[in-house]
Amino acid sequence: MRATVPQPSSNETSTPSIILIPREQLLPNPWNPNRMTAQAYAKLLESIQQFGFIDPLLVREIGYRDFQIIGGAHRFRAGNDLGMEAFPCVNLGLVDDAVAKKLTIIDNELHGQADPTQMGDLLTEILQLTSLEELLVALPYSEDVLAGFIGLPDLPAIGEGGDPTPPPPDPNKEPWVERLYKLPKTAALIVDEAIEKAKDGDPMENWQALERVAADYLAS
Repeated sequence: MRATVPQPSSNETSTPSIILIPREQLLPNPWNPNRMTAQAYAKLLESIQQFGFIDPLLVREIGYRDFQIIGGAHRFRAGNDLGMEAFPCVNLGLVDDAVAKKLTIIDNELHGQADPTQMGDLLTEILQLTSLEELLVALPYSEDVLAGFIGLPDLPAIGEGGDPTPPPPDPNKEPWVERLYKLPKTAALIVDEAIEKAKDGDPMENWQALERVAADYLAS
């Protein structure tokens, strides 16, 4: 059954509301720049399966009964893959294209950034209540990233059965530091090309190739 939502006139200001919208009435937008890796998408699926669809989609009204997704395209795809028939949505009503596209950027980019020390303390508390295996499945982090949070002690080793045992200390292991940069598209393409060139067919991570590029530049 299709959801029927009153249509405000163009000069009315709509108050956002949360409604349940059938899947067939939801349409992705064509401009969303956000991308998700296969690993992150698998964690998204696992999160929805474990905790439910806790983050509503952000939508606007288009046409008579259809809604366009402004924020949450990956969540919508994941819900589809899991067989959801309807989705909780924050309905913004009638908003123009400029506002919708700005809100897409806001939804993708402006969620804030965790303080690494506080995040480390929080993860330490969670590890006292659950296993590392369960934590890695539920959260969108790899084991290396979890270990790199400041304040997080050495992670227990993942084993088969029994209590996890801490690994021997590694004096050479460096903490991970997150760096976020925004680049013009042309500059980003140059950086991507440099990373691929630095790999030269070697099976390495992007950060390792970037380190090689930086080291070569400093040595020149």
